Amino acid sequence: MKSHQFYSLIFFRIQLAGCFLLISFTSFSQQTLRTNLYVVGSNGIKTLMDGNMTIYDDIYCNCVNWEDALKMPNPGENWGLIRSGTTLAVERRKIILETDTSYIRMWNLQEYNFVIEVIGRNLAKTDRIGYLRDNYNNVNTSINLTDTTYVNFSVNSDRRTSAQNRFSILFEKMVQVPLSVTFKSIRLLRKDALLNVEFAVENEMLVGSYMMQHATDTLNFKDVKLVAPRNGHGSEFYNEVVGECSEGDNFYRIKAIDAGGKLSYSSIAKLSMPRAMEGMNIYPNPSASRQLQLQAAAATRGKYLVRAIGINGTVYSLGTMHVTGTQSLQPLTLPASMKPGLYSIQLIGPNNIIITKSITLL
Repeated sequence: MKSHQFYSLIFFRIQLAGCFLLISFTSFSQQTLRTNLYVVGSNGIKTLMDGNMTIYDDIYCNCVNWEDALKMPNPGENWGLIRSGTTLAVERRKIILETDTSYIRMWNLQEYNFVIEVIGRNLAKTDRIGYLRDNYNNVNTSINLTDTTYVNFSVNSDRRTSAQNRFSILFEKMVQVPLSVTFKSIRLLRKDALLNVEFAVENEMLVGSYMMQHATDTLNFKDVKLVAPRNGHGSEFYNEVVGECSEGDNFYRIKAIDAGGKLSYSSIAKLSMPRAMEGMNIYPNPSASRQLQLQAAAATRGKYLVRAIGINGTVYSLGTMHVTGTQSLQPLTLPASMKPGLYSIQLIGPNNIIITKSITLL
């Protein structure tokens, strides 16, 4: 059988546990914006309910035509795009020159807490900014145009909180005014039993303070450590110990407070510390790159084979990993032959022990 190469014109919708997951095959050079809707249960666990995507290329038009993918309604929460009265799951538009807006349409949302996941790829320009607009509380949240941004919101008895047109995503040309600080990166590193937070900034001036914040669910961040800025009017790098690593998921971000009281936030960094006998964690997941971190814990120590299995049954050998009885951490590089889609990562160890984790490669 001849092999086939998929490009951006092929899309699948798979129904999993009552929700719809949009899987797209796009080239890595394309400009895309994907938004996913998660509902947060009473136990803090997030469940993916629906998603949509916009693809930008000058081969498309800004009209609604056969190149766009219609939104298929589902009985649960729906999260689509609206354009010219038509609800879409995938919208194709021309490359953004200066400004553009994606109009989100949501419906069937119950009274729960939700998380919006915004994933940008290849959209960054030096003079462009993007933000998620919440029309209910008139708040604009900046989004990372080359990475992932999480925005929390709730639906309650106030009908405006579940309005179909509550959210939109706007792109604007940046007004060239001095910035007090720009976050360049944030990274979490485990050092023995301690956790280090590294972050880098640019254009640092008139910063009153930095506050490190921690959460276990991306919803409820708490202040954990105050950091004094250097205010060197340029690039600065900070490396701070925040305490012992705790089991489970750890999310950290940096809050900057300038001299005028204005707040700005870094992106969110995550470190998963497996609980005893928990199995395996992979980060980032979903991932737009092929560089992953694999964390595993197992009662049986030894060498484990690592492999990935695609939804079509194709098996990819990913080498080996030595797993201890508490936790092992190892970088994982996925081969170029793995196309975007859903995969199962498996660890196969002594006595045919198998540990499995699902990932999405964007």
